[in-house]
Amino acid sequence: MQFNLSLSASQLFRSVRLFEHLTPEELTAVVRAAQPRRLAAGELLFAKSGPGDGMFIVERGELSVTTEGAHGEHLTLAYLGNGAFVGEMSLLDGAPRSASVEAVAARAKPRSATRRANSSCRCGGSDVALLEHTSDAA
Repeated sequence: MQFNLSLSASQLFRSVRLFEHLTPEELTAVVRAAQPRRLAAGELLFAKSGPGDGMFIVERGELSVTTEGAHGEHLTLAYLGNGAFVGEMSLLDGAPRSASVEAVAARAKPRSATRRANSSCRCGGSDVALLEHTSDAA
């Protein structure tokens, strides 16, 4: 599914500490290499132990970060909203994903989160809009 990058794509990437010291030209190259992506509620972005070949910035919506506990129980580690990013650790160190991430159903208000969620999430709509930057992006 194709959709246009928002005018705030540069701002989203600039808000990620990994990119905050790039020159305007470098940032433009990173933003141009980003691919828009949408997920339906409940759709898996990536699974724990999968390859870490890209990072994602939430443009609109909410993601949940989950893992399995020591006894197989489902543990929610965080809810990530607008402007949050995920997947950068595996992209940088090449290790498998340390948790699973999936799109959360739209809600009127954002959840309180344990890590990095942006409290300005306007979670309207039925999907999550992301910007994806992969390790093989130019």
